[in-house]
Amino acid sequence: MKKIVLKNIVLGAVMSLVVMAVMVFGLEVLLSKNSSDEGAIVRINDAITRLDESEAVIADLTENLNAEYISKANAFAYMIKYDPSIIESADELEKIRAMLGVDELHVTDDKAVIYWGTVPGYFGFDFNTSDQTKPFLPILDDDTLEIAQEAQPNGAEGKLFQYISVPRRDSKGIVQIGMEPVRLTETIASNQPNVILGNLTVGNAGTIFAVSKADGNLAAFYDASFIGTPAADVGLGEDILFKCMNSSDSVSVNGQRYVVLVSENDDYYVGSLIPASEVLNTAASTTVMVVVMAALAFALLAFLANRAVGKHIIKGIVDIENDMGAIRNGDTTRRINVRTCEEFSLLSNGINDMIDAIE
Repeated sequence: MKKIVLKNIVLGAVMSLVVMAVMVFGLEVLLSKNSSDEGAIVRINDAITRLDESEAVIADLTENLNAEYISKANAFAYMIKYDPSIIESADELEKIRAMLGVDELHVTDDKAVIYWGTVPGYFGFDFNTSDQTKPFLPILDDDTLEIAQEAQPNGAEGKLFQYISVPRRDSKGIVQIGMEPVRLTETIASNQPNVILGNLTVGNAGTIFAVSKADGNLAAFYDASFIGTPAADVGLGEDILFKCMNSSDSVSVNGQRYVVLVSENDDYYVGSLIPASEVLNTAASTTVMVVVMAALAFALLAFLANRAVGKHIIKGIVDIENDMGAIRNGDTTRRINVRTCEEFSLLSNGINDMIDAIE
């Protein structure tokens, strides 16, 4: 009987542990996912803030540099106004270029053709022949215009340059300075999404990515070799981005399973990539701990139950059997007196009453 009771206790404990493990694991997966989502939201918002701040830094620098460059172009224009002969002297122009801290000086006639400057190779260049220089042509008819172009490959050499133009103050024409945008280029480079988001992590091994809305290419990714390639190539196409927008989901990215959560600003889709194994491992470790503790509790329960069965049931049955054996052997004075529980008390009284009735 003792073995049967113990066997049933163990069987019940095992079944309970299995059910508990399944329920706890499912609950822990949900809790771990919610916890990882909360952490991801914080990191994604941080990433978006950094992106917005970097754009503001670039915009402020661009505005300040443009204002500085226009001032230098105007300074050159007024130098010509007060001494038109300086444009005829290559030495004087070179001194002015160095003094202003610019890379090129150009001066056109009233037809927007360069005839003077620090780069003889541009002499004879007509502003009407280049898409980069055509936007400057209205300056010929409006002496209030001051134009600072965005940096782009120049029309003559294809070299990345920024050109700033103002009207000539001595006669009709255009005064232009050319700048290789070193400061701006360096600032832009240091504020690229892959740079400013590269040190952001989520959870233990998660990362932040960014996808450009303009072309759908990766702007930030844990594998830098994919920067500038279509996000769809690694499994982050628009359908996935919209699916995971503000609601995480398990997605295969670059051959690995991740829990992906996405938000956005004006220019980028910004999201987190948390390895699915991280969420599952967290849930599994918690489940193992709970199941081990429950197993220890069941083991203690089985020990106490087994001990109670032995002390209060098995011993009582043995005592009754011994007394009954003595009675069968002729000891009619023997009485049953097992009182370990109410049931044995009733049984003892019943046997004793039966013996008394026989006598």
